[in-house]
Amino acid sequence: MTTPASTKASMIPSSSGRHPVSRGRGAVKAPLQFISKALLWHDLKGLWALSLLGAAVMVISGPIAVLLTPSAGHAQPGILRITVQDGNPGFLAYQLLAPMVFALASFTYLDSSGRVSIMHSLPLTRGTVFRTKTMAGLILLYAPHLIAALSLLPFMRFGFHGLMSGGQLNLDGQGVDEAGMLLSPNYADLLRWFIVSSVMMLFVFGTTVLAATITGNLGIGLLMTLFINVIVPVLYLLTLLVLHLFLYGFSMESVDSAAWMHPLIDLGMNGDRISLAHLSLFVVVGMGLLCLAMLAYRRLKSEHAGNNVMFASAKTITTVLVTFVGSCLAGSIIQTLQQSDINALADHTMFFLGVVFASPVIFIITSMIVNGTVKVFTRRNLRRFGTFVVIIAIYCSFTTWDITGYERRIPAAREVASVSLPNQSSMTLPYAGSYYWNSIRLKDTQSINDARAFHQEIIDRSKDPRYASLFTSTSSEDGASGNSDQTSECNACYAQSSDYITFDYHLTDRKSQTRNYQVYGKYLLSSPAYRRLIDDPEYRSATSIETIGYRNIESASLSDTFGESIDGNAGSVDLSSKDARTLAKLLDEDYRSLSDTDLASMVVDYSSTGKIESKRLLLGFNFELHTSGSDNGEPSSFYYGITKQYTRSIAWLKAQGLYDTMVAASMK
Repeated sequence: MTTPASTKASMIPSSSGRHPVSRGRGAVKAPLQFISKALLWHDLKGLWALSLLGAAVMVISGPIAVLLTPSAGHAQPGILRITVQDGNPGFLAYQLLAPMVFALASFTYLDSSGRVSIMHSLPLTRGTVFRTKTMAGLILLYAPHLIAALSLLPFMRFGFHGLMSGGQLNLDGQGVDEAGMLLSPNYADLLRWFIVSSVMMLFVFGTTVLAATITGNLGIGLLMTLFINVIVPVLYLLTLLVLHLFLYGFSMESVDSAAWMHPLIDLGMNGDRISLAHLSLFVVVGMGLLCLAMLAYRRLKSEHAGNNVMFASAKTITTVLVTFVGSCLAGSIIQTLQQSDINALADHTMFFLGVVFASPVIFIITSMIVNGTVKVFTRRNLRRFGTFVVIIAIYCSFTTWDITGYERRIPAAREVASVSLPNQSSMTLPYAGSYYWNSIRLKDTQSINDARAFHQEIIDRSKDPRYASLFTSTSSEDGASGNSDQTSECNACYAQSSDYITFDYHLTDRKSQTRNYQVYGKYLLSSPAYRRLIDDPEYRSATSIETIGYRNIESASLSDTFGESIDGNAGSVDLSSKDARTLAKLLDEDYRSLSDTDLASMVVDYSSTGKIESKRLLLGFNFELHTSGSDNGEPSSFYYGITKQYTRSIAWLKAQGLYDTMVAASMK
C-alpha cells in the first residue's frame, strides 16, 4: 500500500491527548482513540470500488433478476423464496467470498516489512490501526449487503409472520394463498435472511482477518483462511471416521451435531430453521477471532512482515494440525481399502502404516510452505514433529483402542425405559422385505431383556476368535444353523448379505445410548439370542399387520414374492377390502401364536423368478394400502407369505372356497 507523503501527513491526528506507546525500539507518542477517522476515510476511498462491484453483484442477482422474471404465476415468488432461503448463487457467493476479499485487502500491507514500518510509524497505537482497518472492511462488506436487502423490500409481502418460534429463526410456513398460488416471502423472511447471512459473513470475516494478521503472503493467507474455517469440522468428522473404523458398534448419529461448527454447515443441515443459540455462538466466535487477531497484531514484529507465517506459535500449530489431519486421513483410507469385512476384530496395522509413512512427508511439505524455505531439518522443526508424535499417540490411545470400555458398555436393565431397534425382515418371511418399520420400540421388561441379551451376544462373539467366521464374508457356512436347507441358494445368499442393527436405549434419566452394528445374515441364522428376540410376544405384536393399520388395507391378491399377481384358472385371485382386512386379522392371530421360529426356514429366494419354490411357503398375498397421496415415502403395498402353521388363515380361505384354487395357481 504505497501512499504519498502528503496523504500520510493528512492522516496524522492532532497532538492533543498523546501518550508514549512502545514500538519495540524507542517509543512514539500516539493519541488514545478507538479508531482513526483519517485512516478510516483513507481505506474507504482506496477500496470503495470493490464495494461497488459487490453491490452490483447483489443488485443484479437480487432485484434485477426478480424484475426480469415474469410476474404472472409462481415465477417471481419462487425466485424470491430461493433468495431468502439462501439459495441464490450470487448472494451466497458474495456472503462467502466478499468477507475474504475485504479482510485480505484491508491488511495487504503486511506482505512487506517496509510498508508495515510506514504504517506503524504513524502516531497511532496498533490497536487503533487494527480496529480502524477492521471497521473499514466491515463497512465496505456490509454496505452492498444492506443495499440488496433494501432493494428487495418492495417485492416482499407485508407482515412479520413466523419469524421466531422454539428458539429458531424460521421461514414463513404460509407459502400459498387460498387459491393455491405461491405467495412472496414477507418482511420477516427477509429479516431472517439478512440476520443469518450477516452472521455468516461476520464469521468468515473474522477467520480471514486472523489469517491475514498471522501471514504475510496473499496466497498463504487464503490457504490459512480455508484452514481456520474447516479445521474444527474436519477434526470432528475425522474422529468419527476413526472411531467408526475401530470401535465395533460406534454410531455415526453424532455427525448430526456438526451444525454448530460453522454457519455454512448449519445452513446446509437445518435450512429454514436456524437455531438462535447457534447464531449467537457464531457471533461470539466471530468476535473472538477478531479479538485474537488484534492480540496477534499487537505482538507482530515488523521485521517478520512478508514471511509466509509471521508467528512461531502459528507455525507450530499449523504444521502439527496439518500433519495430524493428513496422516490420520491417509491411515484411515488405507485401513478402509484393506478392511473388507466387518470391523468386529479390527486390525490396526494398515492404519498405523499409513500414519507412519504419510506423516514425515506431510510434515516436511507443510514446514516448507509455512517457513518459506527448503531448510526444514532444524531443531525447532524436530521439536514440532515430537509434539505431533505425542498428540497422535494420545489420540490413537482413545480412538483406535477401546480403553474407555465403549464397546462393552450396555445399560443395566433397571436403567432402561425402552429400547428401539430396526426390524430385520429383509429376505425373510412373512414380509420378505416388502415393508420396513423405521424402528420397533420395546417397553416390556422381558422384551428389553431379550434385546439386551442379543446386544451382549454380539459383543461377546465379536471378541471371540471362535466366531470370527460369522464376521467375515469369506466363509458362509461356519457357525450357521444346522438346518438342511442351509445350503440352498436362498440361505447362502441371505447368509452373505449384511445389514445394520441399531440398539437405541431410552434411559429412565431421559438420556439415551446408541450402538450400531453391521452383521451378516449368517450371524442372525446362528444366533439363539436373536431367535428369542423375534419370538418375543411384544416384538411380534410390534411387527404385526395391526401396526400398519387394518383400515389402511384396500384390497389383497394372490402374489409372488415380488408382489406380482398370480392368476388362477379364472383370472386373478383378488380379495375385497372387507375380506382382505378379515384375512389380515387372522394372519396376525396366527403370527402371534406361532411356535419358536426357525429363521432358516423363513428365508426367501430373491434370485428365483418369483414363483414359490420353498416347501414351507404355501401362499403369498400382496396387500394394497390406502396412502395420503403425498410423496412422503409411504409404502403403497406389502407382501405377506404364509406357511402351514397359519391354521386360522388357511381355515378361513377353505371356508371361502379359495384355498385349493390359490394353492394350485401358486404351484403352476
